[in-house]
Amino acid sequence: MDRVDREILEVALELDINPLVVFNREGELIYYNREAEILLSYIEKRELFQFAVERSPTPPETLSLQFQRLRLKELHFRGYWVSVLKNRYLLLRLFIGTEPAPRQLEGLELVDLTLFLEWFIEYSRLKNPNILFTTQLDPTIPPFYFQKRELFQLLQQLIEGEGELQIGTKILVGEYLKIGGEKFGAVEIRITGVQEKGVESPLNWEEVEGGYRIKLPLIKEQNETDIFR
Repeated sequence: MDRVDREILEVALELDINPLVVFNREGELIYYNREAEILLSYIEKRELFQFAVERSPTPPETLSLQFQRLRLKELHFRGYWVSVLKNRYLLLRLFIGTEPAPRQLEGLELVDLTLFLEWFIEYSRLKNPNILFTTQLDPTIPPFYFQKRELFQLLQQLIEGEGELQIGTKILVGEYLKIGGEKFGAVEIRITGVQEKGVESPLNWEEVEGGYRIKLPLIKEQNETDIFR
């Protein structure tokens, strides 16, 4: 491989949206790309090293590849590969959670999610004072475009009855939602303390332990995608 080829490879590795880390036999970090730098701010390197060791390929194989949902701390991924190079280096690459967003995104409005959820909680308290809300809303999430009406309807389905509910929001590091040919960051709304329900909604939602989570594409500008046209 000549110098130009190496430069192209280095740029490709750095700009890869999937985290890539390289360890030596002692568990020391030899290399990590930009996306892995974010990952390492959430997960200690020894945990990643142990994860890679436990899933390393069995000789004479040199690559272990798996596509499945997995969770590391609060980060979600769609799979990984682990490779052993020259019996000296252990390479780990995690596949980010890229999911399709709803095909039809009609009725998008520019909304401050924190203010919207605070309003919805007050609305729900007026309707049902037997619900006790605990919130952990990320105020740094910027206003973005989402289907406010559909979100309102989905929340109404989830929040009913009585008891204590927890509602939290955050930007999902390492996860993206795909709309057409564009990828957008993902914002999570997690509701726990909710019993399993029959839920119908065009939004991206799923059951999690103790409740539900909703994922919205972080669309901050109208000209980011042609879904407005």
